[in-house]
Amino acid sequence: MRIDVHQHLGIKWVNAKEISEYFDIILLNPAYKYSCQCCVDGFYQQYLWLKNKNENREKYRLLGIYNPKCRVPLEVELGRQYEKGIVGIVLTPEKHGYKIQDIDKVLEFAEDHKMPIFIKTTQDLTQKIQEFTHLTFVILGSYYPMEEMLYNLLKYNNVFFETSGVPESFLNKIPTDRLIYGSGYPYLPFKNMHFIDVISENALKIISIH
Repeated sequence: MRIDVHQHLGIKWVNAKEISEYFDIILLNPAYKYSCQCCVDGFYQQYLWLKNKNENREKYRLLGIYNPKCRVPLEVELGRQYEKGIVGIVLTPEKHGYKIQDIDKVLEFAEDHKMPIFIKTTQDLTQKIQEFTHLTFVILGSYYPMEEMLYNLLKYNNVFFETSGVPESFLNKIPTDRLIYGSGYPYLPFKNMHFIDVISENALKIISIH
């Protein structure tokens, strides 16, 4: 089974041809391309886009997102998203202007609902990974300039690395069982990497596919 855990289709102003024919399952990432102080970025846009689809709808799953600085209480907002079928939660500290110290309640929600965290940050996650040992963390791509920190994080069994925007030469340094395939499409050009079939099913270890 081929799974892409990182596409941004369905968000306003993101106009691109679907590449669903390459995959059995696609996870929709609601994060905006540029920084903002939004609570949930493009989540509801993606939800409506998927709800109105007539074809290939069964291929897509939603990822949730939450900015801890949001005025809407976490339990309310993530509760709404969970009812709409999210299978994971995206965190983008730098884009939303918060610190790793601010994410505990989001991590607790994800852990309680048995969902992975997809996180894009250059901040050190070691303490949170050690505290939340039953929670799976997927570090979103483009983290590779912080090589030493990444290698240290991958020593933990609950940490995986997602491939979007990362040179294949770097990915070859990481054990394939710790890689999760994500394209980043259409923010990034789609590349059908030669080892996609090898790593794609790793996503089944961390998400519940219904």
